[in-house]
Formats: sequence, structure tokens, C-alpha cells
Amino acid sequence: MIRIGDDPITLQTFWQVVLARQPVTLSTASWARIEHAWQLTERVRAAGKNVYGLTTGVGALRDHSLAGLDHSRVTQRLLASHRIAPAEDEGSAVARGIIFCWIALCVTGRAPVRPQTVDRLLRILSNEVSLSIPLRGSVSASDLGPNAELVSHLFSAVELEPIETLILINNSAPTVAAAALALSSLDQLLSESMHVLIAALEAFAARLEAYHPIVVAARAWPLATRCAERMHELLQGSSLGRTARLLQDPLSFRTALWVLVSAEEARDHLAATLERWLNGYTSNPIALPEVEALVSCGNFESMDLALALDTMRLALFQLAQSSAERTSKLLNKQWSGLPTGLLKNSFEADTGLAILELAAQAVLAEIRLAAQPISLQTVSGVVAAGIEDRGSFALIATRLLQTQIAQLWDILAIEALTSVAALTARPPETTARSTQGLLEELRPLLERARDDLPVAEAVAATRRLLLDRGHRQWIES
Repeated sequence: MIRIGDDPITLQTFWQVVLARQPVTLSTASWARIEHAWQLTERVRAAGKNVYGLTTGVGALRDHSLAGLDHSRVTQRLLASHRIAPAEDEGSAVARGIIFCWIALCVTGRAPVRPQTVDRLLRILSNEVSLSIPLRGSVSASDLGPNAELVSHLFSAVELEPIETLILINNSAPTVAAAALALSSLDQLLSESMHVLIAALEAFAARLEAYHPIVVAARAWPLATRCAERMHELLQGSSLGRTARLLQDPLSFRTALWVLVSAEEARDHLAATLERWLNGYTSNPIALPEVEALVSCGNFESMDLALALDTMRLALFQLAQSSAERTSKLLNKQWSGLPTGLLKNSFEADTGLAILELAAQAVLAEIRLAAQPISLQTVSGVVAAGIEDRGSFALIATRLLQTQIAQLWDILAIEALTSVAALTARPPETTARSTQGLLEELRPLLERARDDLPVAEAVAATRRLLLDRGHRQWIES
């Protein structure tokens, strides 16, 4: 049982609830905060104070009073008018993640939401959530469309107060949930990237002194030092360093660790940003029991999240570019010292794996497009009668990150298959333990590729293998 409300919520907690489906309960202090926020809301309404979303309409209708209107009808129209997200549903894990984020929002004691509504969210989360929702149609001045879709499904038979409806749709829970789920996939990718890099270094018979502990320590970068230590642990048993061929290796081999560390650092920044969102109040309006007030705010502004996502995607492009270059070098004789295409075959016109160089560059082009900073986008100043005149587009940045991660697995699979082919063509004296595992699992694919297995199928099988390895290691860790 996962209890939230006393200690800070971590990504580990999010993954345990959303992916591992651990049951959730709230602390006694959490329930007290939720109750106090709603009692304040009732007092403010009874006092006749003018509060956005509580006594007025929203957006362009912010100056219209709700006095005398049927609140049930107001809620229905609020949801219907915001269900603008186009089709193209995400999996149910995203829906579970959004519900978790809503609960975390209420636990802060700043949300004007009834305790029974929070209890319903907890009960829904404890059961099987099979809903899929679209993650489109948002400029991230809150993810109104996706949130409205999910609220409409979950509360179709339960009446919400208009202010509760506003709180549940006026936040960036879809972005946070989708980004946190993408981060779990990214962690698996980065872990496998180190294993594939080591195989590529061994396949190229690269020099190792660039990654000597003293050399790395000279950068005064603690994260790099830790990554280098992990690299050397994985390299145990390898003869790499005793078999260097060139005086100086291409940068894609010589600086590979620094590129990977940069991606790791961007990952850590994104993780810290997401955890800040999981623990903060990020909707509008906000309950302030300390001063007996309910006020409009801009806590949903997600530019920090958009910038973290932009940085992550830029770092992943660099990681992909470095990987694609290593593939090119291994496939070309003038750099690898091996037959172009790497696969020896009795049929002289066979180009072996040479086509993978083009495949890697094609995927890299798509990754480059997905890396373009989304935070440069702007919103028209006339939206909602001019009141909603900016947005971060963080949800689009998240979707682009999901796309990049999927494509990076392709790049990584191509590098892994190419590296194993090179290691087969020129076996080193000894290989690292992690490389030995790749050799054992991928050599049968290479043998089939020499005969009649299409190269695309060999890459797809390699991708599945790496995904499975990455997932198993992530679960174990």
C-alpha cells in the first residue's frame, strides 16, 4: 500500500502506482488539508465574494455570474465546451497517471475539491482503469482538452461542482503523467545505450585512455565520474585498450561518454522538474486558508516543464547522432579496417549491412525534427478574449519526446547489430561481459542475415531484444 501526503512524492512512487498498480491511500493529514480547503470554499461562497470559477464563468465568460444558474448544467457545458482533443488515444497508463496527478494536486490542501470527490478518484485508481484518452489539442496553458475528456468519462454518473470541474481540467496532469511515463522508457534506453556503446568501442578497437578515471575526473563533473565508473565496471574482462588501431579515434567514439552523460544530466533535470510538479499545486484558483481567501493564480504555467523537455530532446538528438556516426564508421572499411558491409558472403555483389548506414541517417533525420524547441511557439493574443495569451506547448513537447525515444531504439538496434557484426568479423582477444551477452543473442540473427533474412527483420529483432533487456534491468533496479 502506497501512502501519500506526508512525504514528498517521487517518480518512484508514481511508477509504483501507475505501472505496478500498487494501491494508494492518503495520510490523515492529507484528508484534513483537503477538508479545510473545501470548508474555506464554502465559506467564501457563502460570503458572496466574487471568485473566478466559483461564482463566475471561466475564460472569456469570466465576468458572467453563476448566480441563479443550474450548477449541474454549468458543469455539463464546461466539460462539453472543453472536449476539443482530437482522436488518437493513449494507453490506459496515461489515464491512471492523470488521476494520480489530480489526487496529488488535492493532497496539497490548495484545491477547492470535496473530500468525496477525492475519495472517488482513489477508488477509481484502485480499480482497473481501461480508459484511453487523446493527448492532443492543448497549447499547455493547462491541458484543458485531454483533462475534460477524462473527467467526462469518470464522472458521467456523478455530479461535480463547477469549481471542482474547473480544478480537474485546469492543470497539466496529462503532460506530467505522459512525461513521467516517457521517463521510465528513457531510463531503459539510456541504460542500454551504455551497453551498446561498449560493444561499439570494442568492435572499433577504440582507444580507452580518453576514459581513464584521471582524464574524466579532470572535467570536474561528478555525474561523468559516476558514468565512467559504471563504464569501467561493464568493461571488466575486455581486452579493449590493448588493441587500439588508431592514434586518435573519431569524436563519435572519443567523446561518446560525454554525450551520454549530457543526456543523463538532461534526464535528471527533467526528473527533478516532474517531481516538483507532482508535489506542487498547479491549478487555478487556489485555496489560501492562511488568509481566508480563494484567489485566481497562474500556477499552471508550465514553461519550466517545456524547457526541460526541450533540453531532453536536444540531448537525445546528440546521442542519436553520435550512435549513427559510430555505425557509419564501423560499416566503412577506411575507418573500421573491415570489409564494407561487414558480412562476408560467397555472393560477391552482396553489400551486407551497408544499407544500415542509410537507415540510421533516415531515422536520425526524424529525431532531429522532433528535437526542435517547442518553447519557441506562441499563442495568439486573442484566445479567450485576450485573457489566455500564452502557452508553453509542453504537452506537444512530451509527445515529441515519446516519438524520439521510440526512434532512438531503432538507432540503438542498428548500432548494436553493426557492432556484433564487426566483432564477429574481427574477434578481440576478450570481450566485456555485457558485450558477450549481445554476441550470444545476436549472432544467430547475423547468420540468418547472411542467407535470406531481410536486414529490416534483423534490426526489428535486435530492437525487441534491447527493449526486453532494458525493461528487465529497469524492473530489477
